[in-house]
Order: sequence, then structure tokens, then C-alpha cells
Amino acid sequence: MNTLETKREIKSRQTREKIFDTAEQLINNHGHQYLTVKNLCEMAEISNGTFFHFFSSKEEMLLQYLQNKVGLHCESFRNYFETNLEQDKVDRNMLELVAFFYAQYAKYCVESGVEFMSIYYNVKNKFRGTRRDYQESSNKFIAKSAKYLEIAKNEGFIQPDISTMEVGEDLVTLAKGAIFEWCTADGAFDLEKLITKMVRIYLNGIVSDKYKELYGRLRVDFSSKTL
Repeated sequence: MNTLETKREIKSRQTREKIFDTAEQLINNHGHQYLTVKNLCEMAEISNGTFFHFFSSKEEMLLQYLQNKVGLHCESFRNYFETNLEQDKVDRNMLELVAFFYAQYAKYCVESGVEFMSIYYNVKNKFRGTRRDYQESSNKFIAKSAKYLEIAKNEGFIQPDISTMEVGEDLVTLAKGAIFEWCTADGAFDLEKLITKMVRIYLNGIVSDKYKELYGRLRVDFSSKTL
């Protein structure tokens, strides 16, 4: 497969990265209220037409930015896990890995900050479509978790009548609901702990008897309040 880029493709990629970097700088230095297409284009020294060549709106740009960042955030762990999985050096507990992925996403949201995440997680953002993102596999993070759900089912760890597609949709909805609440509460509670707890409770409801015999149930931490 030819992976070389043409000059036009290189320039296009560099422009997109410049837009992403500028958006992050605007938010970090001035706050999310200053992230407008006008301010972004001025700071990045590009025209409005260039911005709208890549994105239909600020919200779509943020969606793609988040998807790219989350993919990078988990890349090192995925590489480690898949390499060692092929060599049978790690336990094939795929449901624990799914729980880990959602915990990583929560961690990324916290690191990004409430101001930044609040721009994307708001009721006016039409690009948050959970089921569309999942079904089109546009979100690499969600697609990867779906892969492990399917492996878990094939290994008999999930009840046979359970749809992994539906499980993936439900988990995304749980996570995004928690993030939305976290943004509304201005980051007043432990997001990673809440998402981890909800995902593990959900997964415990779909595990098979085979999984319970091998691993018991996924551990859920109720030791402290999250809200």
C-alpha cells in the first residue's frame, strides 16, 4: 500500500494541524468564549474560506480534534497490549480493557479541562451524535473499544444474545452523559471515577457464566462519592 503523501496532501494535513493547534492555544490562553472562527482564522493566519474548506463549523472542527487527540492518548497502550496479546504475554480479559479505554477517555477530558470540553459537550452541538459516530466508526477510540467487545463475545465472555453494537452505543451514551454533567457542574466531581464505575456496573450486567468462572465480576469502587 502506498503511504506517501503528495505535496497537496502534506499541505492539507499541516493546515488542519495548524487549525487544531491554534484552537487549543486560544482556549488555553484566553478561554473558550474566545474560540470563534474569526479569532481562530486571524490567529492561524488563514482565511475563513480555508477553514470552511476543512470544516462546516467550529463544532465539527472540535469533534475531529477530540477524536484525533483521544486516539493519540491511547495509542501507546494499544500498541503494547496488542503486541503482547499476539505473544500470549497478557491476559485476554477484553472487558477490563474496554473499561480501561473509557477510563482513559475520562482522564483525557479532565486533562483537557472543563472549559475546552464544555465547547463540545453542549446541547446546541449537533455533531455529538453518539450512534452516528459509533456506526460510522468515525471515532477511532469507539471503534477500538467495539473491537474488544466483539472479541469478548467471540470468546464467550458476553452473553450470546447481547449485541456488541448495542453495548457500544450504550457505553458511549453513559460516558457522554457523565461528561456533560461534569461540564455542567464545572468539574466539581471525579469524572474518571464516575465513568469507570458506570461502565463496570454495565459490563457486569452482560457478562457470561464463563467470564464469571474465570474472573468473577469486574470490580466496582463504591468507596467514595463521585457527585
